[in-house]
Amino acid sequence: MKVAVEALQAGLVLDLQQNPGMPMNKRLYRLLRQRILLGDLPAGAKLPATRQLADALNIARNTVLFAFEQLQVEGFVETRTGDGTYIATTRMPAGSAAGKAQRKVAERLPDPVAPVLSRRAHDVLGQQFMSPRISGGTGAFMPGVPAIDDFPLLKWQRLVQQMHRLPDRTWLSYPREGGVHELKVALSQHLRLTRALQCRPEQVIITSGTQQSLDLLARGLTDHGDDVWLEDPGYNGARSALLAAGSTLHPIPVDDEGLNWEASPTLPAPRLIYITPSHQYPMGCVMSLPRRRALLAYARAHDSWILEDDYDSEFRYHGPPLAALQGLDDAGRTIYMGTFSKVMYPGLHLAYIVVPDGLAMPLIRLQARLYREGQYPLQAALAEFLGSGQFASHIRKMRSLYWQRQQVLRHSLADALGEAPMWCGGSAGLHLVTLLPEGIDDVQLSQRLLQRRIIAPALSLHYGGAHARQGLMLGYAGVKEADIETAARILAEEWTAAGTRANV
Repeated sequence: MKVAVEALQAGLVLDLQQNPGMPMNKRLYRLLRQRILLGDLPAGAKLPATRQLADALNIARNTVLFAFEQLQVEGFVETRTGDGTYIATTRMPAGSAAGKAQRKVAERLPDPVAPVLSRRAHDVLGQQFMSPRISGGTGAFMPGVPAIDDFPLLKWQRLVQQMHRLPDRTWLSYPREGGVHELKVALSQHLRLTRALQCRPEQVIITSGTQQSLDLLARGLTDHGDDVWLEDPGYNGARSALLAAGSTLHPIPVDDEGLNWEASPTLPAPRLIYITPSHQYPMGCVMSLPRRRALLAYARAHDSWILEDDYDSEFRYHGPPLAALQGLDDAGRTIYMGTFSKVMYPGLHLAYIVVPDGLAMPLIRLQARLYREGQYPLQAALAEFLGSGQFASHIRKMRSLYWQRQQVLRHSLADALGEAPMWCGGSAGLHLVTLLPEGIDDVQLSQRLLQRRIIAPALSLHYGGAHARQGLMLGYAGVKEADIETAARILAEEWTAAGTRANV
């Protein structure tokens, strides 16, 4: 990235008007220094050549040289022989002039969000729910990321291009159908066969992702302040969506049989109950049949809606497929949620909900009013992908691949640590949870790993109540075997170092 001369020229003219008595060399130095501190001149950006900048600003070249040399002494810029001057890319030392100036600016600048966003938005952002990112992709061990490199992209692109070449003209307007009919037909058939759902095409609503599904259901089924039960620990995306809708959240502990609401007898009867019964997120347990039946009976008796998030049910490695909770529900109190982001790729932004008959049309109308529907050519391509058998074939291949990668993760970390860690889950899904020994802070360990380009979210951040357990979430599905082994060694090094510090 190269800094435009015109931008510096405009800034210098403005500075001249505000500080007419300051010498030109100090004025240019001050301007550049301030722009670097505020982030207007980002790290790695190339500054114009001194002669070019001097000509453009109509000042002496020595004036520019003075400003550049002073910035270099203070650590704000670096000179690359034969290539020019760049904004420094290395971290500014805390005791350096640049580091001290950076801290002063940070302390002086107000939080740009504080005076603008609502209290509800602050509640959502204050939960620290977003997974960290690193430059150059996701890498190990980002949870929820499938093997994108192994997706049959060329076959998929041909289907998408075909639908874009000859689209149904109704797709180009403002459709209000809750999704392409062919996709709803193919999906309902798939869910009946693989998840034992009670499902007809008219009950299916296609959304632009799980977060939109949650937002639609929260807006459509709750009023501000309504009580909602969530698993604890649980999926932070659900917590964020329900907080944004103004719900009153009640974290319910999870044990080996799933949501354990009976351990808290004073809980208010909820309007919504959000659960992941087939593969609890993040711990990986399966809700037992007795508890499923008890929860269905409770929802029927208290007029509650159950939101069943079946986010990665396609990837089960042991035993026969588990039937969905919705298939056991004779009272029609369960809303089933699924997504294509784990099976295909997250950037697809397509998910679905299966609702009782009486809810389908009102929610479709609400969806059209709140978000407008779209991506109909993409939905039509997905219908063909399902109907042709390519979807099922891809699932079979990925199921085998992910099981192999999980085993590599288990063995690699055990070898690097010299002992087997305590794992949670593993019978299904795209990630494992490993619990940490007493005294190790999972947030601190996660942050140290991030500095080494390893993403391992802290388990404790997925708790909404007290008594959070310390652990790490390790996604393996989207990581090649060799990279798993390398990342496991780095994880073991930081794990061991954290244990040593805890025992000092």
